[in-house]
Amino acid sequence: MKQILWGLGFFLVMTLGVAAQDQPLDYNRVRADSAFRDGVDLYNNGQYNRALVSFQKALSYKPERADIREWLGNTLYATGLVSQALVEWHHVLNSGGTHEYLSHVVDVVEARRSLDAQTKRPDRYLPLYELNGKTKDGTGRALFLRPTAVRPLPDGGFLVAAFGSEDVMRFNANGDLEQRFVGAVGRLRAPFDVLPFRNHYYVSQFTTDNVAILDHNGLTVKTFGGTGRGDGQFLGPQFLATDGQAIYVSDWGNARVSKFDPEGKFLFSFGGPTVGFDGLSEPTGLAATSDTIYVADKNKRAVYAFDTSGNWLETYGKDRFQGPEGLSLMPDGRLLVSDGPKVWILDPVQNTVTPFDPEWNQGLKVTDAVIDANQDLLLADFDASKIRILTEGHTIYSGLWVRVLRVDRSAYPKISVWFDVEDRWGRPVTGLDASNLLLSESGTRVVNTQLTFQGFRSRDADVALLVDRDPSMADADDAVRHTVSFFSQAWADKGGIGLFAAARHPVPQNHRLSSATDNEAAAT
Repeated sequence: MKQILWGLGFFLVMTLGVAAQDQPLDYNRVRADSAFRDGVDLYNNGQYNRALVSFQKALSYKPERADIREWLGNTLYATGLVSQALVEWHHVLNSGGTHEYLSHVVDVVEARRSLDAQTKRPDRYLPLYELNGKTKDGTGRALFLRPTAVRPLPDGGFLVAAFGSEDVMRFNANGDLEQRFVGAVGRLRAPFDVLPFRNHYYVSQFTTDNVAILDHNGLTVKTFGGTGRGDGQFLGPQFLATDGQAIYVSDWGNARVSKFDPEGKFLFSFGGPTVGFDGLSEPTGLAATSDTIYVADKNKRAVYAFDTSGNWLETYGKDRFQGPEGLSLMPDGRLLVSDGPKVWILDPVQNTVTPFDPEWNQGLKVTDAVIDANQDLLLADFDASKIRILTEGHTIYSGLWVRVLRVDRSAYPKISVWFDVEDRWGRPVTGLDASNLLLSESGTRVVNTQLTFQGFRSRDADVALLVDRDPSMADADDAVRHTVSFFSQAWADKGGIGLFAAARHPVPQNHRLSSATDNEAAAT
């Protein structure tokens, strides 16, 4: 996570009224105040269209009021009318006075609408903080030694496999240790990589030549593999990957990659010589998409692509690397290649290899590099026994955007605030906890606060799809069916899907059926 948040704090100011002043009664001010308060209440309850009417009414009484225009802009933005929101916000900024927060909001929104936001590739990272594995706890035990792999988690945290101290650990988004995995008999055996998959953790154990499947408590459920050269056996298993269906293991000693089903049943191995391909020598890092398996070869100093049947497809960066190890996919489909003191970006579409920001990657021995859920760069520095966390430069210089979505005062004096946190480009920041947040009202810190819900911890959600039934949309029937099918399959294990026909009073079409087939039928 962004450790910089610790030094920032968030200030959520709720405008609840306008102070009275000793002056002749101004009926327009009274009317404006009343409409303004109504608008704020409506906004905080998510009734944006009605809030727009109230703010516009308030503005008709007092067009010079900057606070009304600012809230009008907030409401326009919430309804998707970004250009109109910017007009109102700029009017406020040009009216004089200090509007630091609004200036930041305008800067962020305009940046997101710029060409930079469409073409941006964030290859400029700056050091943020680091975890020193040699730090010892009260018992004299080191946190970890000689990390070989780091794995990002959807909640902003990450897993570390530490070969030297025989540890697999889970850290939260703030870099705090949450869990040590103990395996079968209190320890794992030279863990090289860890892969979360289908509610389990797969751990390659280099010295015992097997892969352990752990439950969510970090206890071994079963192992597969064994020492040897036969089918399903290993001689030094290293990195792991999944294409969403199967597990792939790089078998360093046998110069091959083996494919298993999620239960550990051996399917086949690949990487031997074929026409146009002289075979793997020392396979290390793996990365997988649904149809392509990428394999780094330390000895041949190259990265190879195979299909999911093990057929060689392409060779990348031959002799460009020194000794590539870890591979990972970036959000845009490119790959990070960990190569000793360097990290490279491999673009398989353009077949190009470029260095990743050479200013910081000197003097390291990077065995793995990944982009986490918050777009930070995590490096496993083997020799230094450190996990180094770097962040995009704009996060340090321009900060984040905290956007208040709703304020509920119905249980006053208890007040509930819904908010989200985004980076400059609109990407959500996940993994926040109470230590990252400071709530204040009118410059005074609010005490006795409680963080009651975090969206990233919720696995389920209900989705409503609204379908336009106008006859003019008949030509789009195939697109409608495809869209409904896509969402039904993607959301099959995450919650229900409601399908509605668009009308003044939307009409349910599927009675909240969850299967893709039933939803497609309802859509037609």
